[in-house]
Amino acid sequence: LDTWIMSKLHTLINDVQKATEEYDLQSATRFILPFVDDLSNWYVRRSRKRFWKSDDDQDKAFVYKTLHYVLVQLSLVLAPFTPFLAEELYRKLTGGESVHLLDWPSSGHVNEQVVLEMDAIRFVVNEGLSQRSKAQIKVRQPLQAVSVSGMVDLGPNKELYLDVLKEELNVKSVNWNPNGENLIELDLELTDELKSEGIAREVVRFVQSARKEAGLEVDDRIEL
Repeated sequence: LDTWIMSKLHTLINDVQKATEEYDLQSATRFILPFVDDLSNWYVRRSRKRFWKSDDDQDKAFVYKTLHYVLVQLSLVLAPFTPFLAEELYRKLTGGESVHLLDWPSSGHVNEQVVLEMDAIRFVVNEGLSQRSKAQIKVRQPLQAVSVSGMVDLGPNKELYLDVLKEELNVKSVNWNPNGENLIELDLELTDELKSEGIAREVVRFVQSARKEAGLEVDDRIEL
């Protein structure tokens, strides 16, 4: 995930620089919002457990360091287009004098394979959630499986990617085949066991909501 967001950042720097040098400012700014979406709705959201760790281990420190670096570099990219926002972001993050006194950021290595793999995962997630929506099945309701074919070969990190899919789509298993026809299909059949698990998750959600409204702490015991 860290390699992916860094590659996305370096790609952003290259794309904005190229478009700006060609005086195509409209295209230059179009690259920014998709990157912010990548950063917020995928990298930060998928890294929440790493941020929340109680112990100050290396992984927690690394994810904070990565996010800080990305945001500082983003402030440099934003500077020509949203000068006041970029200045506020840069000063809050670094305490430096001004983002507008700095040179344009230099881009680093782009791991195109990791970008390709993670973008494929995000595509499958979006398609799977769309199928859930059409079938009017909430994400909290577990499903048995999703079958994917005709997509990129996930390589040595396949199991990590499949775990992401299981969590995002709330499925028990993932059948991933890089060969064959391009196809993404959720198993929408709800067995009694899956329905029961879905009901249990709904109960947990309602209880957690009630706890929050009552102002209870995490370690406060309740009668249910």
